[in-house]
Amino acid sequence: MDARSRWRLALPGTWHGIPVHDVAAARRAVKALVAERFKGIDDAPKIRRDLEESLQAQAERAREANGLSLALCTELVPGIALGASLLVTYTASSGVDLMELQAGLLTSPGIAEAGHRDLNGHPALRLARTTIADPENAPDLISLNVDHYIPDPEAAGFYGVLLSAPLPEPLLESTAEFFDAMASTFHLVDDYQGHQHQEGAA
Repeated sequence: MDARSRWRLALPGTWHGIPVHDVAAARRAVKALVAERFKGIDDAPKIRRDLEESLQAQAERAREANGLSLALCTELVPGIALGASLLVTYTASSGVDLMELQAGLLTSPGIAEAGHRDLNGHPALRLARTTIADPENAPDLISLNVDHYIPDPEAAGFYGVLLSAPLPEPLLESTAEFFDAMASTFHLVDDYQGHQHQEGAA
């Protein structure tokens, strides 16, 4: 099986898959998600517009990163319209190990934590970083990124499980723990024969 399609990851019920590479379909899917989130709510046009713009931007970044799969959530915290994203990527690399990958990624701005953990028997590099989401329009929101990189045991490459959301500071720690829990469901088909949660390709 091709490396780009042999992974699986469980999604919470409030997250929805978005077609990554079909621009028109992605836009329609995001609009439908936001419309569902604000069904019956007519007095928050700016919040609705900001949420849709945020999700559309995340879908665009997923396309630019040549992502394998994208999932979005319109209400990460009950009652608060904050958009979160999960992007799964695959990068072919020749002879790059986790330590070399870590050294390269640590040059990114805002890295707060870097470490190694086990994901279902696979070694993984975990990077967490925070930056101001939008200094001009939303200075009180902090962009949280929790990324896991898992080497492909059968080929020269690695998977990325990249989770992100703009949040108020008090929610950062609990959301990072939730993102870690989501990433911990990542596995390869060969590891879990007959127990497939989600198709690898969106």
